[in-house]
Amino acid sequence: MIKILEGDFYKKGYCVFNKRSRIIALNTGAFATSKYSFDDIQEFQELSQDNAKSVLGTLGWGTAGLVALGQLGALAGLLCGGNKKKASFVIKLNDGKVAICEGSQKEFTEFRFALGMI
Repeated sequence: MIKILEGDFYKKGYCVFNKRSRIIALNTGAFATSKYSFDDIQEFQELSQDNAKSVLGTLGWGTAGLVALGQLGALAGLLCGGNKKKASFVIKLNDGKVAICEGSQKEFTEFRFALGMI
């Protein structure tokens, strides 16, 4: 799920896009949402890509490695498991509003593709 980090929208909210209907929905409050057409997006720009480690994913792979290969497998699972790539990006709309968002690299790529920017 794409989270809204900063900007003119609800900071604990989410950004959802629908490729088929070409609509983006952004939280404007705890229970309020604004919908925009993809044509209302003036700019869509990537800010950064970060590598994040999921605690549950790391522990899960460590446990699986321990069961399968013993202590060496547990160490390998803890070091390699739970890696996730996150992307931060800015959405600027024609009405002047801005949203700084963060989502997985997959979500960012799908959104960019839906906007026709690939």
